[in-house]
Amino acid sequence: PALQGIFLLRFLAGASIVGPLFVGEVVNFPLWGGAVLWVCVTLSVYILNGVMDIEEVQINASSRPIASGKLKVSRAAGVAGGLAVLSVAGCLALGSLMVWSVIVALALGWLYSDPPFYLKHSPTGWAILGIIAALITYNAGYAANGGGVDLLSF
Repeated sequence: PALQGIFLLRFLAGASIVGPLFVGEVVNFPLWGGAVLWVCVTLSVYILNGVMDIEEVQINASSRPIASGKLKVSRAAGVAGGLAVLSVAGCLALGSLMVWSVIVALALGWLYSDPPFYLKHSPTGWAILGIIAALITYNAGYAANGGGVDLLSF
């Protein structure tokens, strides 16, 4: 939850570049819908990483739901995939800049967690990936709050 909170704050910081996060009593649905979808992205990557780390966390006797057996690996993988699909499909309404931000974030999560790259095993890899993930998150907030150009409009 702390990691998702950090990414949500980065998302909102990017959104604040374009304009206010709250405007009177009018709800900015693209911004807050984008924020919910971005949480789906980060949860998808987090759960995927938990699935891929199952052996290590079981050896360490972690109390995480997947490692402890409270959440089956197959169900966790299904949830991660479902959240990924939901985030891409939902962002289609927010423009191509947001869609590409989501796709890149999901790809970075895969590069971090899965073979053949396993960037989490390389200090240089996870440092570079962390910087790019932060920048993509700022960009997503910027896009969701109306910033940027819709790449599909050309």
